[in-house]
Amino acid sequence: MYCTFHLLKNAKENCGSFDPDFIWNLQKCPTQREYAKELADFEKVSPVPASYLGAISPKNWCLWPHVNIHALHCHRTSNYVESCNSLMSEIRAMSPLDALDAMAFYQMSLHEKQCEAA
Repeated sequence: MYCTFHLLKNAKENCGSFDPDFIWNLQKCPTQREYAKELADFEKVSPVPASYLGAISPKNWCLWPHVNIHALHCHRTSNYVESCNSLMSEIRAMSPLDALDAMAFYQMSLHEKQCEAA
């Protein structure tokens, strides 16, 4: 799934000012029918950002296609995961072999710290 926080940020940068609640309301719709209604309401007020988001498949960022398939545990954005990814930004810039070596070292160091703390 796409990060709703980043979709909101991109829509603001590319489409100008609008009420961000429209995006959060679209994202949390429990059914496809409610999504279509919310999108139509959004288009009446802010046609450019509504068109921008309407071009993105709701399967990539809305809850309703996933509610009966995945346990979402009330999470509506993956921004937390992306902030954790930044902890390994140096490793992500390395060549594949160096990255594997660095990740193994990172995990071993983390495990060692946890063992010492226990």
